[in-house]
Amino acid sequence: MTTNKYFPTPNDEYMSDEMVEYFKNKLKTEIKDLERTIKEHTEVATQKNNEADPIDQASVENERNLGSLNRERDLHKLKLVNNSLIKINKDEFGYCTECGDDIGVKRMLFNPSIVHCFDCADIKEKHAHRFSS
Repeated sequence: MTTNKYFPTPNDEYMSDEMVEYFKNKLKTEIKDLERTIKEHTEVATQKNNEADPIDQASVENERNLGSLNRERDLHKLKLVNNSLIKINKDEFGYCTECGDDIGVKRMLFNPSIVHCFDCADIKEKHAHRFSS
């Protein structure tokens, strides 16, 4: 069975060897993609501003700021993905860090570096909204 066509079915054992291998490959691909985009964002964030026109200077500065923000976002995502690979090696991958329940295949397919089951994520989100208002 090829990992790029693998899609878990209800009959699959949760976090079976082939399911874990699928996610491991998906995470490794994501790391390569993130490393490439981080490099691109770093180049944008560190570009020199040699423009004479004030509007062009502002545009370059805006691009630099956006590149810096995107780089930081991708660095954070890279950390989460690397942590997921560590969890695979510890046989902790696919289980909620709060309650230990299954995160669920559909959630993992959408975002393999996710760390909370739906219920715990919902509780955390409601708690964050309550205190941000």
